[in-house]
Amino acid sequence: MILILIAIVMSIVLTTLLFVAADSDCGWKGFIAGLTAVILGVATGITVICYCYMVWEWQASAYKVAIINREYGTKYTREEIFYATNVIDTIREIDRKRIEINGNVLKGKESLTKQMKGE
Repeated sequence: MILILIAIVMSIVLTTLLFVAADSDCGWKGFIAGLTAVILGVATGITVICYCYMVWEWQASAYKVAIINREYGTKYTREEIFYATNVIDTIREIDRKRIEINGNVLKGKESLTKQMKGE
């Protein structure tokens, strides 16, 4: 996360320098610098928005870890919840379905056993 923040700051500095270069030169080099600055500025803006979302999710993962570990008695880490939440949810869903299938199979065996005994 820190590396992404450093890259964003460097991109902002480069965009500013390109805008300054575009103002100081009125030829085709200035036009190219200005066009590059606009494109880089838009890309930096989008990256900043994505970064803010990721920081929000990173902060939320600390709370998710506390709740999941408390409710299920697990020992997940913040990184596991942040990077692998979908995997953890999928595994839990598969386990839930396996329990439901095994439960239905066992119920079927019990009723079959009762029928065989004549109950």
